Amino acid sequence: MSNSVNSILQQGSTIKHMCKILIKKTFTWAPGTEIILNDRHIIKSLNKELYDAVQKEGNNGYFYSQSYWDSNDKSLVFTDSYWTDRNGLEKWLNSQKRQTILENYRKYFNVDTTYNHLLEREPFDVPLL
Repeated sequence: MSNSVNSILQQGSTIKHMCKILIKKTFTWAPGTEIILNDRHIIKSLNKELYDAVQKEGNNGYFYSQSYWDSNDKSLVFTDSYWTDRNGLEKWLNSQKRQTILENYRKYFNVDTTYNHLLEREPFDVPLL
């Protein structure tokens, strides 16, 4: 079980609501990168770095996230991200660590990111499968 899930289970009944954010990342590839053979792997690498970093941030309210993209479209990724604390979410989105990770990929692409905060839900309403 992940550290995030363990943290949630330890908090038990103190969790009243969870918030969800839908993140849309649109990639504009840098000139000359259109021919990179492993372009989808670069996007997966970015997502993995962000995922690993948010987990290492400690007790920030991060719970779970899942990303989706069309394997034939290298310009769009959607991520559902669940949090127990909206303040932790906002802190992560504005964190220097997150900005540094995104900056490291600028040689490949620019990322235009939009966020949609969805309704807060009871913990048992969160689908895990």
